[in-house]
Amino acid sequence: MGSTDSLTTSLLDEMTRCSYGYGRWDAPFWFIGPEPGIHADEHGSLFTRCAAWKSVGGSELVDCKQHHRAMNVTDWHRHPKPRLQPTWRRLIKLLFTYSQLPTNTDEIRTYQRDRFGSSTGETCVVELSALAAQNLKTDRDRTLYRGDRIDVLRERIESHRPEWVVLYGVDRVSRKAWNELLREKIQVGEVRRVFSSRLILIPHPQAHVTDEVWLQNASELMNAVRRC
Repeated sequence: MGSTDSLTTSLLDEMTRCSYGYGRWDAPFWFIGPEPGIHADEHGSLFTRCAAWKSVGGSELVDCKQHHRAMNVTDWHRHPKPRLQPTWRRLIKLLFTYSQLPTNTDEIRTYQRDRFGSSTGETCVVELSALAAQNLKTDRDRTLYRGDRIDVLRERIESHRPEWVVLYGVDRVSRKAWNELLREKIQVGEVRRVFSSRLILIPHPQAHVTDEVWLQNASELMNAVRRC
């Protein structure tokens, strides 16, 4: 293996251990998912993502827009009208529903472009695994550093005590991780108090339901969070 290959592999390992996602730890609203999606413009390469992450600071959390610009992925943040990212779109609907804000498409586009996962915004958008994939069928070692990452996430929740944390993804591997994070089992749609934060488990936003059903479920879920 040449020196360039060694450096690239070392950087990938560093990102796998140390990169958690976007935003800021002291944000009041958190989303934790299984793993990042990967954009077609990345051509399936994790190394492009690694280099971009390092170029914008290489810290546990970076700014979502800055990271995507460094990857030359412009769809989600372009002016004046970004494409809606399918997972983020529904997560923003949850946030807007809780905050009693209009959930129309234009408002969601603007928030996605300017605020979602921002280093100065209201959200912390993090993942169990840093290894981006098109879907769960993509070959990735999703257990790599999993225990250490869960410990860090638990410590950050205890330290920062966000208003709420939405856990999304109910596949077998993710559910095992959520149980480890809470140190007890949690059911879909259940709200738990953990370190004074409210945690709720929901299906992945890419679940095959209509927007109307998603919005109805979001309203019910976020009302449950308010009552907890």
